[in-house]
Amino acid sequence: MNNKELYFAVNKNTGEILNTGWCGYKNKVSWVELSHLKGIFTRNKINKKDYNVYRVFVENGVPVLDRVEI
Repeated sequence: MNNKELYFAVNKNTGEILNTGWCGYKNKVSWVELSHLKGIFTRNKINKKDYNVYRVFVENGVPVLDRVEI
């Protein structure tokens, strides 16, 4: 997982973290690559506009949280 950007989504209305399904936890951050997150939205017919998507990465040894549009 070195030099990776990982993503998670939070529902704008409920504040719940999107459970990507592979870790099996409710409302826990499930880090995934962007292509996997997009696939989850498509496969489950989830409206992307209902979610804020965040990117997490490390820059110069410092973790950075950045909101992104998908």
